[in-house]
Amino acid sequence: MSRYHRISKLATGPEDVLCPECGDDIQVWPAESEIECMGCGLEFSVSRDGGVSLEPLDEPDGWSPPPTLYHGTSLERFRNMLASPRAAELYLADSEDGTEMYATNAAEMDDSAPVVIAFDTGKLEKSGKLMPDWDDVNTMISNGETSEDGAPLFGDARSADEVPWWESLRLIGTCSYEGDTSGCITEVSVDGKPVNPPWEGMG
Repeated sequence: MSRYHRISKLATGPEDVLCPECGDDIQVWPAESEIECMGCGLEFSVSRDGGVSLEPLDEPDGWSPPPTLYHGTSLERFRNMLASPRAAELYLADSEDGTEMYATNAAEMDDSAPVVIAFDTGKLEKSGKLMPDWDDVNTMISNGETSEDGAPLFGDARSADEVPWWESLRLIGTCSYEGDTSGCITEVSVDGKPVNPPWEGMG
């Protein structure tokens, strides 16, 4: 089953399916094989294997999001996240190396140890909303950043609102997340040392 899915039961009439990117309702008729979201403008292919599912049409061949995403923070902020997991706002990277600077900076500000958290990408998508790296994507679009062939890095996008999270991750290695982190953490390292669960018991 596609990782970009929102499932609803098959029916003879149109089905309302949530857009995997913006969360708006998309009305899908039984005969449709492709659909566009009026909320974010992205186009999806329609699959009906046991239900209706949507997958971006323009996902690059041979590329898929990594199974693990990483967030760098401080021990103090990590404890706060564990205490209130349902309202997390995170910036994520596709490698642990991409989080170390943020972990170090947060640790210095809070006078606590640096922490790198590993998240299950699929569980994050089911539990909340994955989004582009708002700051970096908007800055790169404003600065006219280009790819190796000289084309605009994010195509015709005029702001990060028009860039799907997986495109942000594919092109610059980062994205963001908003939602519940309960059950999404796979590993934690504190000051470079792995810590075993339960992480809620960390002193």
